[in-house]
Amino acid sequence: MGAPWSTVIFDQDGTLLDSLPLCRNTYEQVFRQFDLPWNDGEVMGMMGVPLKQISQQFAGDRWEDFMQAYSRIYQRDHDAWTRAFDGALPLVKALHRQGRKLGIVTGKRHHAAIHSLMYTGIWPFMSFLVGADDLPRAKPFADPLLKAAELAGTAVENCVYVGDGPFDMQAAAAANMASIGVTWGMAAAAELEANGAGQVVDSWAALARALGLVEFP
Repeated sequence: MGAPWSTVIFDQDGTLLDSLPLCRNTYEQVFRQFDLPWNDGEVMGMMGVPLKQISQQFAGDRWEDFMQAYSRIYQRDHDAWTRAFDGALPLVKALHRQGRKLGIVTGKRHHAAIHSLMYTGIWPFMSFLVGADDLPRAKPFADPLLKAAELAGTAVENCVYVGDGPFDMQAAAAANMASIGVTWGMAAAAELEANGAGQVVDSWAALARALGLVEFP
Protein backbone atom coordinates (compact mmCIF):
# COMPACT_ATOMS: atom_id res chain seq x y z
CA MET A 1 0.00 0.00 0.00
CA GLY A 2 1.20 3.53 -0.70
CA ALA A 3 0.18 6.76 0.98
CA PRO A 4 -2.04 7.24 2.84
CA TRP A 5 -0.91 4.39 5.07
CA SER A 6 -3.39 3.57 7.83
CA THR A 7 -0.65 3.38 10.48
CA VAL A 8 2.22 5.86 10.78
CA ILE A 9 5.11 4.88 13.05
CA PHE A 10 7.62 7.54 14.07
CA ASP A 11 11.12 7.46 15.42
CA GLN A 12 11.37 9.87 18.33
CA ASP A 13 14.71 11.65 18.84
CA GLY A 14 15.71 13.70 15.82
CA THR A 15 12.40 12.99 14.07
CA LEU A 16 9.59 14.32 16.26
CA LEU A 17 11.73 15.72 19.06
CA ASP A 18 14.66 18.10 18.78
CA SER A 19 16.48 16.16 21.48
CA LEU A 20 19.79 15.27 19.85
CA PRO A 21 21.50 18.28 21.51
CA LEU A 22 20.41 16.87 24.88
CA CYS A 23 21.84 13.46 23.98
CA ARG A 24 25.13 15.00 22.82
CA ASN A 25 25.45 17.19 25.91
CA THR A 26 24.74 14.24 28.20
CA TYR A 27 27.21 11.93 26.49
CA GLU A 28 29.92 14.61 26.54
CA GLN A 29 29.52 15.02 30.30
CA VAL A 30 29.57 11.27 30.94
CA PHE A 31 32.62 10.75 28.73
CA ARG A 32 34.47 13.44 30.70
CA GLN A 33 33.35 11.89 33.98
CA PHE A 34 34.69 8.49 32.91
CA ASP A 35 37.83 9.99 31.31
CA LEU A 36 36.96 8.52 27.92
CA PRO A 37 38.11 10.06 24.62
CA TRP A 38 35.29 11.91 22.86
CA ASN A 39 34.66 11.36 19.16
CA ASP A 40 31.50 13.22 18.16
CA GLY A 41 30.99 11.43 14.86
CA GLU A 42 31.51 7.99 16.34
CA VAL A 43 29.23 8.52 19.33
CA MET A 44 26.45 10.51 17.66
CA GLY A 45 26.55 8.12 14.72
CA MET A 46 25.18 5.50 17.10
CA MET A 47 22.05 7.46 17.95
CA GLY A 48 19.13 5.09 17.67
CA VAL A 49 21.12 2.25 19.23
CA PRO A 50 20.04 1.36 22.80
CA LEU A 51 21.92 3.09 25.61
CA LYS A 52 23.02 -0.27 27.01
CA GLN A 53 24.79 -1.17 23.77
CA ILE A 54 26.49 2.24 23.55
CA SER A 55 27.54 1.99 27.20
CA GLN A 56 29.04 -1.45 26.68
CA GLN A 57 30.92 -0.36 23.58
CA PHE A 58 32.57 2.71 25.09
CA ALA A 59 32.77 1.93 28.81
CA GLY A 60 33.52 -1.79 28.75
CA ASP A 61 33.10 -3.42 32.14
CA ARG A 62 32.03 -0.05 33.58
CA TRP A 63 28.95 0.02 31.37
CA GLU A 64 26.41 -0.18 34.20
CA ASP A 65 27.95 2.81 35.98
CA PHE A 66 28.08 4.62 32.62
CA MET A 67 24.36 3.97 32.07
CA GLN A 68 23.47 5.21 35.54
CA ALA A 69 25.52 8.39 35.06
CA TYR A 70 23.91 9.03 31.68
CA SER A 71 20.41 8.53 33.06
CA ARG A 72 21.05 10.83 36.01
CA ILE A 73 22.38 13.71 33.87
CA TYR A 74 19.75 13.17 31.17
CA GLN A 75 16.91 13.36 33.67
CA ARG A 76 18.40 16.43 35.34
CA ASP A 77 18.75 18.37 32.07
CA HIS A 78 15.75 16.95 30.20
CA ASP A 79 13.27 19.79 30.51
CA ALA A 80 15.77 22.52 29.65
CA TRP A 81 16.95 20.78 26.49
CA THR A 82 13.89 18.93 25.12
CA ARG A 83 11.37 20.34 22.66
CA ALA A 84 9.26 19.10 19.79
CA PHE A 85 10.19 20.27 16.32
CA ASP A 86 7.85 23.05 15.22
CA GLY A 87 6.00 20.86 12.72
CA ALA A 88 5.71 17.76 14.87
CA LEU A 89 2.58 18.46 16.90
CA PRO A 90 0.58 19.98 14.01
CA LEU A 91 1.41 16.96 11.83
CA VAL A 92 0.54 14.44 14.52
CA LYS A 93 -2.74 16.22 15.25
CA ALA A 94 -3.66 16.32 11.55
CA LEU A 95 -2.97 12.61 11.12
CA HIS A 96 -4.92 11.82 14.27
CA ARG A 97 -7.93 13.80 13.00
CA GLN A 98 -7.86 11.68 9.86
CA GLY A 99 -8.20 8.56 11.97
CA ARG A 100 -4.68 7.29 11.36
CA LYS A 101 -3.19 5.03 14.00
CA LEU A 102 0.05 6.55 15.29
CA GLY A 103 2.90 5.09 17.30
CA ILE A 104 6.57 5.26 18.20
CA VAL A 105 9.53 2.93 17.71
CA THR A 106 12.57 4.36 19.47
CA GLY A 107 16.03 3.44 20.66
CA LYS A 108 15.17 5.15 23.94
CA ARG A 109 14.00 3.11 26.91
CA HIS A 110 10.22 2.82 27.19
CA HIS A 111 9.57 4.91 30.30
CA ALA A 112 12.02 7.63 29.26
CA ALA A 113 10.44 7.86 25.81
CA ILE A 114 6.95 8.30 27.24
CA HIS A 115 8.22 10.98 29.63
CA SER A 116 9.61 13.02 26.72
CA LEU A 117 6.46 12.58 24.65
CA MET A 118 4.26 13.64 27.56
CA TYR A 119 6.46 16.67 28.23
CA THR A 120 6.17 17.82 24.61
CA GLY A 121 2.43 17.13 24.30
CA ILE A 122 2.72 14.40 21.67
CA TRP A 123 1.94 11.31 23.76
CA PRO A 124 -1.90 11.73 23.85
CA PHE A 125 -2.01 11.16 20.08
CA MET A 126 -0.01 7.92 20.17
CA SER A 127 -1.58 4.45 20.37
CA PHE A 128 1.54 2.41 21.11
CA LEU A 129 5.27 2.63 21.75
CA VAL A 130 8.10 0.13 21.36
CA GLY A 131 11.23 1.09 23.28
CA ALA A 132 14.76 -0.28 23.34
CA ASP A 133 14.06 -2.34 26.45
CA ASP A 134 10.85 -3.95 25.16
CA LEU A 135 12.49 -6.60 22.97
CA PRO A 136 15.79 -8.52 22.93
CA ARG A 137 16.75 -6.93 19.60
CA ALA A 138 16.39 -3.26 18.72
CA LYS A 139 16.93 -1.30 15.49
CA PRO A 140 18.45 -1.92 12.96
CA PHE A 141 16.74 -5.32 13.29
CA ALA A 142 13.16 -5.59 12.08
CA ASP A 143 11.79 -6.79 15.43
CA PRO A 144 10.64 -3.41 16.88
CA LEU A 145 8.77 -2.45 13.72
CA LEU A 146 7.14 -5.85 13.41
CA LYS A 147 6.08 -5.56 17.06
CA ALA A 148 4.69 -2.09 16.36
CA ALA A 149 2.60 -3.40 13.47
CA GLU A 150 1.33 -6.15 15.76
CA LEU A 151 0.40 -3.65 18.48
CA ALA A 152 -1.36 -1.51 15.89
CA GLY A 153 -3.25 -4.50 14.55
CA THR A 154 -2.12 -3.46 11.08
CA ALA A 155 -0.48 -5.45 8.29
CA VAL A 156 3.10 -4.38 7.64
CA GLU A 157 2.23 -3.23 4.13
CA ASN A 158 -0.24 -0.73 5.60
CA CYS A 159 2.41 0.84 7.86
CA VAL A 160 5.09 3.43 7.18
CA TYR A 161 8.08 4.28 9.38
CA VAL A 162 9.34 7.86 9.56
CA GLY A 163 12.87 8.35 10.88
CA ASP A 164 16.00 10.47 10.70
CA GLY A 165 18.81 7.93 10.93
CA PRO A 166 20.38 5.08 8.98
CA PHE A 167 19.30 2.49 11.58
CA ASP A 168 15.69 3.61 11.09
CA MET A 169 15.88 2.99 7.37
CA GLN A 170 17.69 -0.33 7.82
CA ALA A 171 15.05 -1.54 10.28
CA ALA A 172 12.22 -0.61 7.92
CA ALA A 173 13.92 -2.40 5.03
CA ALA A 174 14.45 -5.49 7.19
CA ALA A 175 10.74 -5.45 8.10
CA ASN A 176 9.65 -4.91 4.47
CA MET A 177 7.94 -1.74 5.67
CA ALA A 178 7.67 1.51 3.73
CA SER A 179 9.95 4.25 5.04
CA ILE A 180 10.35 8.00 4.86
CA GLY A 181 13.62 9.61 5.88
CA VAL A 182 13.69 13.17 7.23
CA THR A 183 16.75 15.38 6.93
CA TRP A 184 16.33 17.62 10.00
CA GLY A 185 17.78 15.02 12.38
CA MET A 186 21.06 13.14 12.30
CA ALA A 187 21.52 12.07 8.66
CA ALA A 188 21.61 13.80 5.29
CA ALA A 189 19.53 12.67 2.32
CA ALA A 190 22.33 10.66 0.69
CA GLU A 191 22.95 8.60 3.83
CA LEU A 192 19.25 7.93 4.33
CA GLU A 193 18.89 6.81 0.71
CA ALA A 194 22.00 4.63 0.96
CA ASN A 195 20.43 2.84 3.92
CA GLY A 196 17.19 2.05 2.16
CA ALA A 197 14.86 5.03 2.57
CA GLY A 198 11.83 4.72 0.34
CA GLN A 199 11.47 8.50 0.24
CA VAL A 200 13.42 11.40 1.72
CA VAL A 201 11.86 14.74 2.68
CA ASP A 202 13.42 17.98 3.88
CA SER A 203 10.43 19.82 5.36
CA TRP A 204 7.33 19.15 7.43
CA ALA A 205 5.15 20.21 4.50
CA ALA A 206 6.88 17.64 2.29
CA LEU A 207 6.41 14.98 4.96
CA ALA A 208 2.72 15.84 5.20
CA ARG A 209 2.36 15.41 1.44
CA ALA A 210 4.25 12.11 1.51
CA LEU A 211 1.82 10.88 4.18
CA GLY A 212 -1.17 11.89 2.08
CA LEU A 213 -2.27 14.99 3.99
CA VAL A 214 -3.95 17.41 1.62
CA GLU A 215 -4.01 20.36 4.01
CA PHE A 216 -1.14 21.13 6.38
CA PRO A 217 -0.82 22.69 8.83
